[in-house]
Parts: sequence; structure tokens; C-alpha cells
Amino acid sequence: MVLGSLAPTPLRLPEVERRLVRRRPRTPARLSAVASCWLGRDHPLANNEWKLDASVGLLERALERCLGGLG
Repeated sequence: MVLGSLAPTPLRLPEVERRLVRRRPRTPARLSAVASCWLGRDHPLANNEWKLDASVGLLERALERCLGGLG
């Protein structure tokens, strides 16, 4: 799992990968938890904090589409 446009180079998310390999999220709350589990290692520049929230939302949406919906 990789996000672009958040750092000078693509940002790999091994935490997200591990959680997806262990168990497929079956509820919106679990999907949200998986999508946001990488946030502890972020260091946004001033006035760019909004990109983190936006990226979590986009990651959630992408995961839902890739997993074929929840349930």
C-alpha cells in the first residue's frame, strides 16, 4: 500500500498492509481504523495537516472499492 503526494517520495504503509493481511475489515469502523493506523508516523509541514485527513478518507474509499464493499 503506497500513498503519493504526501511526501517527497511515495509513502509505503506497511502498517496498513499488515492489518489487511491479518484480517479483512468487515465494518466501516474497522475499515476506518485500518486506513488511519499509519498516522502516528506523520510529520506534516505547516498548513498541510489537512492532507492527512484527506489521505485517510481517500485510502478508506480505495480499500472499500478494492475489497468489494464490506460485509
